[in-house]
Amino acid sequence: MLIFCFMMIASNMFQYKLVYFFYYVTLWGLVTTTLAILASIKAAKYRAWQKTAVISGQFALALNLTITPTFWLFLAPIFYPAFPWTFMGIFTRVSMFTVHTLPLFFSLTNIHLTDMQLIEADYKRIILLGMSYTIANGIGTYMIGMPIYPIADWKNVPLTIFLYCLNGLIMGLLYKLAAKYVNNHLPFNK
Repeated sequence: MLIFCFMMIASNMFQYKLVYFFYYVTLWGLVTTTLAILASIKAAKYRAWQKTAVISGQFALALNLTITPTFWLFLAPIFYPAFPWTFMGIFTRVSMFTVHTLPLFFSLTNIHLTDMQLIEADYKRIILLGMSYTIANGIGTYMIGMPIYPIADWKNVPLTIFLYCLNGLIMGLLYKLAAKYVNNHLPFNK
């Protein structure tokens, strides 16, 4: 999993400027997933890493629980038809598939393999994490000179802020539901 995460990070570093890792929530999810896996590996040997592993694991899961469905339900239908069937078009399709799908799979696998217990009450922190992306998106849109994501494009500022804050609330809700499920169904409670 870790090798694939590093490969996706490297691929995105070759495709985009480094600052795009701040502008795109998808890359927040990828980097956080990578950090969560690294922290989990360290936590297996060093107890001091357990808190970092849990917090980064929770953040990664929450980000990926919103990134993956949002991409496949709303963005992929817009982007995929526009990609040509050339080498670069196919490369972009594969890259988009991996970066929007594998981090969720890796987050869930990491939680399952490490028998991680999620802290349900941390959903408030998750909401703040989700809402904080509004700032990164606004800065990114301003710096790039075009919307980061076409759905909330800053043409209607109150609507865009509402949509990104709503995304934060949904992220918190999905995390809380996932935490409840994980904590009631993983082996550590058996």
